[in-house]
Amino acid sequence: MAMGSRYNSEGRVTNITLPTGEVSGFHGNLERWSRVEVEASNRENFITSTNLSASDTIYTFRQDHAQSSYRVSADGSFLVSLASGMELSLSTEPLLPGGVGGGVSPTASRCNISLPGDHAPSLIEWRQRKEQSKTNYSTYERRLRAHNRNLLSIDFDQSTRVGKIYDDHRKFTLHIQYDSLGRPVVWSPSSKYTEVNISYSGGGLLSAIHRGEWSERLEYENDRVVSRAWVNGKIWSYTYADRSIMLLLHSQRRYVFEYDQTDRLVAVTMPSMVKHTLQSLLSVGYYRNIYMPPDSQAAFMQDYTLDGRLMRTQYLGTGRSVIY
Repeated sequence: MAMGSRYNSEGRVTNITLPTGEVSGFHGNLERWSRVEVEASNRENFITSTNLSASDTIYTFRQDHAQSSYRVSADGSFLVSLASGMELSLSTEPLLPGGVGGGVSPTASRCNISLPGDHAPSLIEWRQRKEQSKTNYSTYERRLRAHNRNLLSIDFDQSTRVGKIYDDHRKFTLHIQYDSLGRPVVWSPSSKYTEVNISYSGGGLLSAIHRGEWSERLEYENDRVVSRAWVNGKIWSYTYADRSIMLLLHSQRRYVFEYDQTDRLVAVTMPSMVKHTLQSLLSVGYYRNIYMPPDSQAAFMQDYTLDGRLMRTQYLGTGRSVIY
């Protein structure tokens, strides 16, 4: 099934017909700002607009009498006003000192949430602190606060590549050592828990995990795991074909997973050679998932809207169905 599109003399799309049969029409006004009206065949019409300026960009979405707006500033901060009355603002600040251009890597520093009908906003914020040694910033601290109370503190020392996490009373809970590429290699919790050591392959994939007397090692070929081995001697082996993966357990039990061209799981063959199949079908305005176990009496299918909402579950063996 193909998708069809129509354009006006200026090269702007005016009509789209999807393989499902859904038709959408677009009417635009780009003189002062970008404004597009969308007429859809299977849902309510809506209007989107974009207003650009040197300091920020405002996106507006309106459907019937409900309107939501999104304001994005040049520094990465934004303000969201939803049709329900909820508002959310996010302020940013530079994580690292920049050169002539100012700060770089802006991160969220404060998040302010206002719920509908709530005149006292709920304040959630990240606070940032830097420790400077001569001309270099060596230590960074982030604090998560809610209603003016510290919930979590995170320190990171650039010179030692060590991160420390504290609870709301500044009590130490976790120590994380990073390698030169910024990957965690040692997790050291408070004294009553066991340390975790992590190793990586040359390609950056996880190759080993050690925690006390427990350990697991992974081997790869072409960036795909081919074996997992545990300290107790158990080994799982993976074999890859064009559209399937075979898993061989230490007990010699064998599972086969089959996939379609879009990498969706379509069948599982159990060690007993019993096969479970799955299927997904796209139709007009909805899509259908079908599960067929070896016992056909237990088969069922589910219909979903295109935005993922469950519409109906039908049990094929008994004829029963549930409509949502």
